[in-house]
Amino acid sequence: PAPHAEYYFEDGTLVVLVENTLFRLFRSTFTRHSAVFKDLFSLPTGPDGQPPEGQNDANPLTFSGISAVDFERLLWVLYPSDYNTHRAKSADEWTSILSLATRWDFASVRALAIRQLQALDMAPVDRVLLAREFDIGGRWALAAYTALCERPAPLSVAEASRLGVETAAVVAQIREQIR
Repeated sequence: PAPHAEYYFEDGTLVVLVENTLFRLFRSTFTRHSAVFKDLFSLPTGPDGQPPEGQNDANPLTFSGISAVDFERLLWVLYPSDYNTHRAKSADEWTSILSLATRWDFASVRALAIRQLQALDMAPVDRVLLAREFDIGGRWALAAYTALCERPAPLSVAEASRLGVETAAVVAQIREQIR
């Protein structure tokens, strides 16, 4: 595995392997902001004489099922290079961050990602799908459903397919009632 060019801190206390990339980070950052990692690192360590997972490059904490790109995007928030701006700009980038923040219970990072996504100009179908996938309620989700129901054009076949039969049917019924 190769060390990440930006997120391999020489004085880091936690080594993480994602795909084929090593990240050397600070354990305290993860335990401070994530209930999942706080619990994980409070568990007893391995057998006597064995360093716990994540202590060094030879025995990293390994994350499977995620991409190094998505993990790096989360690190953009946890270790910002500039406190005045966010490196993530697109819906795809913020969705990556939201996904891992939700998965690992980084509550304040999740809230930040939701706020940033809400500020972006996104198609109503995309907003509905994000709201559903990440359990985002409130006005943002309601506004997305309202936009679908009140717009002049009906749902396209592609949009209906993405929303699923049940949601597409409800949107169509409401559109009929409004007309």
